[in-house]
Amino acid sequence: MRALSALALWAITLPALAGIPTPPPGTIPEPETLALLAIGVLGLALSRRRKNKK
Repeated sequence: MRALSALALWAITLPALAGIPTPPPGTIPEPETLALLAIGVLGLALSRRRKNKK
């Protein structure tokens, strides 16, 4: 069994402590979630590119 990092353990336990129901393991993320993640990564890449151009 792989050991969990402190951050991964915190991410797992935080919703449970807050009373937020967690999805069952093995669920597939919704397309909107993946789209938001892609937009965020694209925004970070573009901001780094603009910063490096100057």
